Amino acid sequence: MTAPITAAICLIGDELLSGRTRDINTQTIARFLAPYGIQVREVRIVSDETDHIVGAVNAQRATYTYVFTTGGIGPTHDDITADAIAAAFGVEIGEHPDVAKMLAERYAEMDTEFTPARRRMARIPHGASLIENPVSGAPGFQTGNVFTLAGVPKIVEGMLGDIGHRLQTGAVVESVTVRGSDLREGELAEALRSLSDAYEGISIGSYPWFRTVNDHGVALIARGTDEALLAEVQMKLVELVTAQGVEPEILSGEQLRRMRGFLTDGRVIIGTGLAFLGLTIAFGVWIQAYDLHIIDEISDPEQIRSVVAAMSAEQRSAHWWMTLVLDYFYPLAYGSFFAGMALRFFGKAGPWLALPALICIPADVIENTVQLFILSGDESFIWLKASMTPLKLATFIPAAIIALIGLGIAAYRRFGRKSAA
Repeated sequence: MTAPITAAICLIGDELLSGRTRDINTQTIARFLAPYGIQVREVRIVSDETDHIVGAVNAQRATYTYVFTTGGIGPTHDDITADAIAAAFGVEIGEHPDVAKMLAERYAEMDTEFTPARRRMARIPHGASLIENPVSGAPGFQTGNVFTLAGVPKIVEGMLGDIGHRLQTGAVVESVTVRGSDLREGELAEALRSLSDAYEGISIGSYPWFRTVNDHGVALIARGTDEALLAEVQMKLVELVTAQGVEPEILSGEQLRRMRGFLTDGRVIIGTGLAFLGLTIAFGVWIQAYDLHIIDEISDPEQIRSVVAAMSAEQRSAHWWMTLVLDYFYPLAYGSFFAGMALRFFGKAGPWLALPALICIPADVIENTVQLFILSGDESFIWLKASMTPLKLATFIPAAIIALIGLGIAAYRRFGRKSAA
């Protein structure tokens, strides 16, 4: 059996231990790693003391595939993580010339003094590779299997975009959830223990909730890498809840989280964006080469018939092949790009702002299918194009605007006048 790919997180900072700062980096990192099949097995919080950091990092990097540290790489006197990582690996630390040059130029652009304190952020352990920081400039770094990130959550999120391509992938841990209102955890304990013993490799947990007197119950969650086994366990959980005289509620949000992780991956956004651009150029070349008056944006049946009737046989054939070869891939490219931009740059509003793009994809695909029939001489489904084309245009335009705003946000984060301090 293949060993699982695992990770540990080391949160560094006295402010976390004192309770002054709330940790949200653990959730961000764990959710980032889940689509790669990497399981977070341990989280530690350590103080701003070199020996504590060294001890924690050495213990974790010897035990887990990857370690992620956050905090302690800024310009202040207590930002000692870079020195501690160098000590943990037994290497020297010094100013990285490329980082020093980049920071000097950045501060010059902001008309801000590049002080010795800020210059400390250019100190990198020898042999480490840089991790891009699209938010504030000062990079993180990778030393062996340890990724050293900033502590500010938005910067952590930005830095993770430069890490995915460095990771091994493991078997993705899936989950299923079966909930039951009015269930009592104690009444399920024995049955859950027996079920857990019977299905090796599947983790089963019970999580009670209590919102009000009339809204309480237990959520039963099973996790594992074997989908077939997980499906069996789900059925057993449904039977268990039903046996208590309760109607089971099955939740499956894991697939949606995985899809979101895929669409917001920097490589996917760049790839779909380039595909969108390339296909747009190909359309222009194809249309010009055959002098086409295309029907893609026409919804009126009579106007469609008129345009098609005016085409030569060669033009109809060229339009048919353009629809098949280019137009079927076009909505997948622009839809994925638009949705990815909305999900990546608009926080909690992202899923709602991604809806126009996600609606536009099937509308365009259906329209293309009808279009092939029409160009082949079959008008049986021309009525369907009359509804799909307006829907496509009505969703494409806002989706494109949202993506453009997202590009602006990305450009501002990358090149904006922000203080790295």
